[in-house]
Amino acid sequence: MNSRLAEKDEEIQQLHVAINDLEQYSRRSHLRIHGLRVPENAECKDAVCNFMKENLRRPDGNPICLSPEDIDAAHPLPARKNDSANQNQKKRPPSLIVRFFARDTRDKILRARKQLKSSGVSITEDLTNENLALLKRLQTSSEYDSCWAWMGKIYAKKKGSDSAIKVKLYDL
Repeated sequence: MNSRLAEKDEEIQQLHVAINDLEQYSRRSHLRIHGLRVPENAECKDAVCNFMKENLRRPDGNPICLSPEDIDAAHPLPARKNDSANQNQKKRPPSLIVRFFARDTRDKILRARKQLKSSGVSITEDLTNENLALLKRLQTSSEYDSCWAWMGKIYAKKKGSDSAIKVKLYDL
C-alpha cells in the first residue's frame, strides 16, 4: 500500500510539473512591464511602443522600433486586493502584460531591458506562479549567488561556481 501511495505521489508530481510547463509555454510570447505609466485615454499598445522607442536601443545603437502591429494585446493587470505594498506606497502604476505576435521581437526587448536600470521601469518574463515562487526562493537562498529566468526556465549559479544550472520545480 505504501509503495502504491509513493507511486501515486510521484505521478501527481510529474503531472504538476507537466501542467506548469504547458502553462509556461503558453506565456512564451508575453512580457510584464512594471512601473510604466499609461496616460489616461491612451492605448496601452501605443504607450508601450513609444516607451520602447525612446528608451531601448539595439546593439548597433539604433532605437528598438516597435509598432502597435507587433503587439497582439497589451493591457494593465489588476492590482492584488491584499497587496499592502501598494496601499502603503504612492499609487504605483499597474503592471502591464504585453503579448507579441513574434517571439524574436519579445526577445530583443528582453535583451535590451538592462538599459532601464535606473528608470523605475522593469521588464520581466511572464512566469507562472510556481516558477515565480521558485525564482523568489532562489533569490532569498544563501546557497546561490544569482538566479534568473530565460525562455520560461529558471537558472541559478551556486556560490563559488562559474556555471549555471537549470533549476526545476521540485529541486529545492
